[in-house]
Amino acid sequence: MLAARLAAQTDACMTAAARFAPSVRVLDVAVGGAAPDAYRDPAKALERLAVLARELAEVARVTDGELGRMREEVGALRARLEQARHAAARDHLTGLPNRRGFEEEDEVARRDIRTGWLALCDLDRFKQVNDEHGHEAGDRVLRFFARRLRDAVGDRALVARYGGEEFVCLFHAEDARPALAALNTLCERLESRTLVNREIRRRIGPVTFSGGLARVQGDPNEALRRADAALYRAKREDRSRLEMAAD
Repeated sequence: MLAARLAAQTDACMTAAARFAPSVRVLDVAVGGAAPDAYRDPAKALERLAVLARELAEVARVTDGELGRMREEVGALRARLEQARHAAARDHLTGLPNRRGFEEEDEVARRDIRTGWLALCDLDRFKQVNDEHGHEAGDRVLRFFARRLRDAVGDRALVARYGGEEFVCLFHAEDARPALAALNTLCERLESRTLVNREIRRRIGPVTFSGGLARVQGDPNEALRRADAALYRAKREDRSRLEMAAD
């Protein structure tokens, strides 16, 4: 809708500008035609040109006003379109980029790095949290984990909510050690922390996650596939752990 309105306003600007062109052509023809008359009746020729010049000035004034208003409207529409695009790329619950936002930023990131590491992280037994404590409590757990994950990786990685209780991190490093250190430390800290549902004063317990880590070389979708396979291997190995994908 916003994009259509922006296109319509752009067309209107071009139409308004085009209205000015015929007046310029009329003046050009008049000037050419007035040249012979200038010898016979200079005053009349000059008066005719003055009238045309005033008409042209009025057209220019009106056109400039229209273009000014349209430029303001186009600027406002572009700003709203950018806001809408930004909102569409964010996860409203956690404030992180969503899957769409991650894929857009990943395209930019791949231009800046020759290789990297991609981690796919999934909360352990999250369905149980929703079933026993309700979806509001589940949402609070997701926000809690998103903050802890973002803090753990800092500016070393792009973090996004990939869907449901699944999060993805793209580390801008050729060495896997920064990713392993950050995520393993987070695993240990979460295991030692017990969450409580304060609304019903009931213990939720530690909120842990399992993860798969894969090297990004070429196609990022291939890295995601290998990270996903490593993630489910971590789930089978008793959860709350990080598994490396085979290259």
